[in-house]
Amino acid sequence: MKSFFTIIIAIVLFVAAVSGIIFYTQLKQQKSELCSIKERIELIIDQVSQTKEKIADLKKQNKSFQQQILEAQNKMSGYKSQISNLKSENSQFFSKLHQKRISLNALKEKLDRLTAERDDLASSLNQAILRRQHANEEMKKIKLAKRQLEEDIKKYIKPEKGVELERIVVKLSEVSDGTILEINKEYGFAIIDAGANDGIIVGDILGVYRDNELVSKVVVEKVFEGFSSVVPAEGFTDVELKVSDAVSLIR
Repeated sequence: MKSFFTIIIAIVLFVAAVSGIIFYTQLKQQKSELCSIKERIELIIDQVSQTKEKIADLKKQNKSFQQQILEAQNKMSGYKSQISNLKSENSQFFSKLHQKRISLNALKEKLDRLTAERDDLASSLNQAILRRQHANEEMKKIKLAKRQLEEDIKKYIKPEKGVELERIVVKLSEVSDGTILEINKEYGFAIIDAGANDGIIVGDILGVYRDNELVSKVVVEKVFEGFSSVVPAEGFTDVELKVSDAVSLIR
């Protein structure tokens, strides 16, 4: 009987020892797993911390991006205002350009008209110069005939001593220097067919004659070879000049 209890105790101790070994093994295994879990938790905590830092950085970047977007929107608003101003200036520029084109066309038309008037005036002037040259030639012939007549008279008439033979005066014309070819009422001047070739100079005062009567006085303003421009002298600005009025230098 004693031996039986000994066996039972031995069995119990053996089972207890085996159970303890198993429990220790499980405990060691659980401790190892716990350490592994702890390491994982710490790793997760590190990852969470890094994630929080990244989130904080992303928040800062987002704030910076929002600030940049706001500045970009402000710049865009300024650009829109500038574009609007440029459009307005562009519209004004094209409006002015259109007006300039209209003015240019008007000036071209006026230039064409003045060119035609100049050509007409040049033609009239050439005709007047030819008439004047013909008149000068006739005048030379008359003067030559006058001198010849005086010489012939001197041959046949001997004046008494101390008595001078009166010179024969042949009255050609009271006015023979030139005529008015053109009158420009817009600018207040006239063109005459006498110029530098005829001894006319700037500042000369000419009498204006109509039917051999003095009707006005004019002052030479500009001188060219065969013609000159004249303006009314002081005190005669209200007198109306006419084409073909004769002019003569007042001596």
